[in-house]
Amino acid sequence: MKTALILTLIASLTILSACGWRLRGSDTLNIKQNIYLAPASGEIYQNIRREITRKRSEVSIAEADIQLVLGDEFFNERNHSVNNQLQPTQYQLVLSIPYEILDPSGKPLIPEATAKVSRYYTFNRNAITSSDREKQTLRKEMVRAVSRQILRRVHILLRK
Repeated sequence: MKTALILTLIASLTILSACGWRLRGSDTLNIKQNIYLAPASGEIYQNIRREITRKRSEVSIAEADIQLVLGDEFFNERNHSVNNQLQPTQYQLVLSIPYEILDPSGKPLIPEATAKVSRYYTFNRNAITSSDREKQTLRKEMVRAVSRQILRRVHILLRK
């Protein structure tokens, strides 16, 4: 019985991997062209810079096939729901950043766009520390998600 279960599990995993199924967020972008990332500040900039320079060194504007210009990050937290005493029980987190993708001469390849992600989390007054950790974890995940959105857009433009 146990052997049959293990064999079924192995067969299922083999079939899933053979059809191209992947865990969300596990895809890696293989961008081979040179990208110039205009200097900026913030977590999203650092994340994109790390991703771009993972396999190659930074390039100057003259060597770049494309320029990526990031605006200022905007992080907002607002009440999403309240309890019967009008105390917040759930919050909405929103992270957005405007960006432009330019050709080597500085002409826009796309109009200025905004990458945006939102998440919700439940605030527990009895466990403030764990609620704060959950918020920090969600923010890190949101930074990665916004970075992936922007890099996917760059990847699609470079493939055309």
